Parts: sequence; structure tokens; C-alpha cells
Amino acid sequence: MLDSAFIATITLILINVGIFTLPFVIDFSKGVYSSFQEFVMLGWKDNEEVKGGEYYRLLTSIFLHADVLHLLSNMYALWIFGRSLNPLVMLPIFFVSGLVGNILSFLFNKMPSVGASGAIFGLVGYILALSFQFPILSGSSFDLIFFVVISFIFASIPGSKIDIYGHLGGVVAGFILGFVLK
Repeated sequence: MLDSAFIATITLILINVGIFTLPFVIDFSKGVYSSFQEFVMLGWKDNEEVKGGEYYRLLTSIFLHADVLHLLSNMYALWIFGRSLNPLVMLPIFFVSGLVGNILSFLFNKMPSVGASGAIFGLVGYILALSFQFPILSGSSFDLIFFVVISFIFASIPGSKIDIYGHLGGVVAGFILGFVLK
């Protein structure tokens, strides 16, 4: 029998993969850009569009990915961190952390951005907060901190297109929620 955490994680993964494949099934091109590029531009976090009232972009960008590698790496991380969490906790953390990450990105990153990383970092922050509170989980603290530090190092490399503010907002939101939602 499949447990609810497994089902919720697989559902989020399938939603992300489905959204990624949509512009390959439906043509969104308008002549200048490819269908894929046009589709991503419809929902990415674009500061000027958000300032113009398109606040939905702070959520839609969570489900968009720049390329297959970006999608696969995020879905693998979602698989690793999501399937061990109760979906009644995991889903709100995923959405709130993704939103907080995109708000921080909006405030400090002028470039458009996409991806579920901020939401996934929220799950990491949540698990990290739990590992500090419950000694039985403390063995995973080092691994989680290592994951976060390595990710931030890669994001800091000049020329990196990784939205460090989205990741930071996500991990902080998840960490705080870890103390609120135990």
C-alpha cells in the first residue's frame, strides 16, 4: 500500500513534469521565441510584471524549469526530501517556502527566475529545524547543512544562474515553519 507522503510527492513531481512538457504539446510560440521559451515567460518571476500586478508569477514560477537538467535535479531533490514528510505539512511548506523564496528573489534579484528550488529548500529547512528539536534526527543535521552550504557555494559562482535569494528565502521559511508546525 502506498502511503500519503509518497503519493503527495509523486503528485508534485508529475505536476512539474506535466507542466514542463506542456509547451511541447501545445504551441505557445508567437514567432520570436520557441514554444518552450514563450511558455516559461508566461509564468516566470519577472519583477516588472509582478510590479505591474501579475502577482501570480510568484507562485507559477515554482512550477516552471529552465531545462531538463534543472527539472530533473529539482524533482530528484523533491523525491529525496518530500517523501518522508506528512503531506499535510509538506504541501503547505512547499508552497509557502516557494512563495517566500520568490518574494525574497523579487526584492533582491532583478533577473527573471523559475524553479521549485526555493520550495524544496523549504522542505530542507523544515527537516533541519526538526533535526535540531528531536535528537533522534540529529544525525541528518550535518548532511542537511552540508547540502545547503554546497548549494549556496554553487549559487555564488560568478556567472551562475542559480537564484540564491529564492533558495535563501525558501530555507529560512521552512526552518521557521519547522518550529511552528512540528
